Amino acid sequence: MSTGLPAIDRQHEILLDRLDDLTQAMIDGRGLQQLPQALVSLDRLCASQFADEEHEMAVRRCPMAAYNKQAHADFLRRLRELRQSVETHGASAGGVRAALHDLSSWLVIHIKGCDAKLKACA
Repeated sequence: MSTGLPAIDRQHEILLDRLDDLTQAMIDGRGLQQLPQALVSLDRLCASQFADEEHEMAVRRCPMAAYNKQAHADFLRRLRELRQSVETHGASAGGVRAALHDLSSWLVIHIKGCDAKLKACA
């Protein structure tokens, strides 16, 4: 899952670790209490990491830059929809675990498929 840019690769590790930690907290029955603040933190982390990565793709004229930017916007929209749903309606452990699994899976696929293209541009 390497992009060829150590700072971006480290950010990816942190993002995946945060999602894994939150998923494990949900499995352990600790997640619903932590969820609202964890989703705010995850949103901020994703927005910052995505901006850094989009900048690197633009600077390196990576052919995936426009696609990557749109994919990030879609991910953030889905994450924010989850946040809004939790804030408005509360959350069920099963529903949140499924949503977090979906977001984590998307992120891994995105890193391997799109972000890895940075390696050729670095």
